[in-house]
Amino acid sequence: MNLLKSLNYNFTQDFFEKNVFNNLYNGVYNKINDQNYINSNSSLEKESLDNIYLIEFVPSFFELKLNNKELPLSVFKYKYFKGFMCDLSKASNVKEYMIKQLGKSGNKLVIRRLKRLETCFDISYKVYCGDIEEAKCAEIIERLRLMIEKRFVQRGDVHSSLKNWDYYKKATYNMILDKKACLFVIYSNNIPISISLDYLYENIFESAISSYEIDYSKFGLGNIIILKKMEWCFDNGYHVFNMRYGDYPYKRYWCNTVFDYTSHVIFNKKSLSKTFKAFLIKKVNQAMGYIIMNKERFVILTKLKSLLRNKNKHVDDTKNNSTDLVFEEIEDYNHLKGSKRDIIDLTKDKYAFLRKYVYDFQYLQSARYDNISIYEIKDNDNKIYQIENDKVNKFFSIKPNILLETITK
Repeated sequence: MNLLKSLNYNFTQDFFEKNVFNNLYNGVYNKINDQNYINSNSSLEKESLDNIYLIEFVPSFFELKLNNKELPLSVFKYKYFKGFMCDLSKASNVKEYMIKQLGKSGNKLVIRRLKRLETCFDISYKVYCGDIEEAKCAEIIERLRLMIEKRFVQRGDVHSSLKNWDYYKKATYNMILDKKACLFVIYSNNIPISISLDYLYENIFESAISSYEIDYSKFGLGNIIILKKMEWCFDNGYHVFNMRYGDYPYKRYWCNTVFDYTSHVIFNKKSLSKTFKAFLIKKVNQAMGYIIMNKERFVILTKLKSLLRNKNKHVDDTKNNSTDLVFEEIEDYNHLKGSKRDIIDLTKDKYAFLRKYVYDFQYLQSARYDNISIYEIKDNDNKIYQIENDKVNKFFSIKPNILLETITK
């Protein structure tokens, strides 16, 4: 629709992730640290007046200065989405922040899960900022992509970052070397189980793209990696931990500040038609933003979108999507005693479907990975599995999720 045609930009992605400062602005004022940044690439051609520009996701802690000294540019501004951030200046360390924000019980819950994770597995933490091998960077970025895909298949959704993944593959290495980006990794037995790609600007830490292995979901890896990133921010002088846009419960759980992301519609103010079109673009996008932010009121639209997205979509059932299976514990297993059993190596891909059940067992029993044994037992035509350590012995069977099959047929 030509009436609503505009050149669209995501300011947050361009500025933080690509180090691109749109030449429609000649400077930015960072309200958080009272610093000005001058745009060195602010020259504009007269042809710029021919277009209308939509600049989205401008954080309200930035004040952008329109480049209108030589050209008659003007701007309509409107609030777009809510942003969520942790103002770390209100605490002296991560423990103080967590107790203030999460409460004593919330703090204890996160720490208890952290200790349980470290009890059950050989856990290590690594921050790549300023130094990383190029091959290692590529390996971690690829692992992050796979985690995101697996996580969002489970949710029946698609992560917005995947459409720009080629850029992240190409740009992340150099940005880490320049200390404009960093990778946080939680390792279990030297294998990444949670990864976060984040961006740095002055005293602002932009928490951008994170994911984790869903088999470890019982341990609350999402909260643990936030804790580790926040520790790093306190140690390295970052006053803002920005979780960006998107209203999710975990953000409201961690964040002590809610702010606005605004959109700017920039146009030639001497053109009556351009002014009218810019105003119309503003109003239409405001309406769309309202629908998105109040999507629970538009359940039918959400369901329709989901149906259209998943129509004819094939999910590879060899992937570890344990929601396809139902684990049933066998209470009476006396008849299985003495049966031939084969020990299972859980690191092999063919046993990936067992990992979540085993990790849940470890969580509940505080069982270390090298102190448990897993077996496969043939009971006539059925396969029975056994987990044991020096305290607990469990037998269980696995069956297809009939309810899920019924829904998807």
